[in-house]
Amino acid sequence: TQIERLDSYAEHWSQNDEGGIRLVDKIVTEAALLLLLSRRVETLWPGLVTRNDQLSASLGPRIRNDRLRTMLVSMPQTAATLGAGHVFLSVAGNRDATFETLVQTALDDGFGETVERVPYRQLDQRWTRNLGRSDPLPVDDVLHGSILSSRAHPFYMTQGDGYAATHAVMYATDFGQSPLPEALDRGRVEAII
Repeated sequence: TQIERLDSYAEHWSQNDEGGIRLVDKIVTEAALLLLLSRRVETLWPGLVTRNDQLSASLGPRIRNDRLRTMLVSMPQTAATLGAGHVFLSVAGNRDATFETLVQTALDDGFGETVERVPYRQLDQRWTRNLGRSDPLPVDDVLHGSILSSRAHPFYMTQGDGYAATHAVMYATDFGQSPLPEALDRGRVEAII
């Protein structure tokens, strides 16, 4: 996969580390999200199980490495961001009990909420936290401040507004697994999208 080639690709990227989080970290987290969503539909396509297993095997060492362990210990506020890849891998069937303790302890201690986030990122964090929970946390409080609850109109939206709207829908519906929450006006959301 391309995951094995990330280090050679990264040599050509300018790095703007956000508190030590690198572009490579973001890419493997997004790949783990892809794996999680692909696991949900893998019975529909022959060969997808094998490809998912290969992707899972290549992501594990990149998401659960000494550098990220050190960052999670020294900067626990990164657990919501850096820990997301681990959560996606775990839900997709690739578990690591030691890393689980590290991520969950930081999140349970409230460090995930110590970074200011816009509503769609709050929905992202809530969705990620709810993935492994038997008692999911509600999202209505976050939706109240979301662009999905606003009078936003596509003619006047910025690119960032459009990104926020589409991502808020994905997280609020568990990528289409759940209906749109009742706190939202479906007609208004459809008009925005």
